[in-house]
Amino acid sequence: MKNSSWILACLLCACSSWQQLELPPPERTESAALGRVQVVRTDSTRLELDSARLVGDSLVGVAAGASAGDDPPRTMGVALSQVNQAAVREPDPLRTAGLVALVLALLALVVFGVAFRQALVLWYEELADIG
Repeated sequence: MKNSSWILACLLCACSSWQQLELPPPERTESAALGRVQVVRTDSTRLELDSARLVGDSLVGVAAGASAGDDPPRTMGVALSQVNQAAVREPDPLRTAGLVALVLALLALVVFGVAFRQALVLWYEELADIG
């Protein structure tokens, strides 16, 4: 039972997608935590920031992929005027439901296969007894 609840928890949080983030204009920005943010700058370079937050007219966070040995972690800031697009990772209920349905269908197929195999074995045994 413990393993099945772990698998279910993984399935429920496994499906997520990047959702477009509407950044407020720099003059109306308050400090807000955003989590992990994918940023596309105006020069088309991409980066990901962990523990990202809006501070003044900038998006500040720890560079994703910074090694654990970095002391202190590499903090980066990007001016909002240099951000073309920003996205946050959010759960996708449709993909999650699809994955759960697929896993349940495969499980049902395996159970049916095992039961059908057992029925065939019994049927062949009866044929052997008759013949």
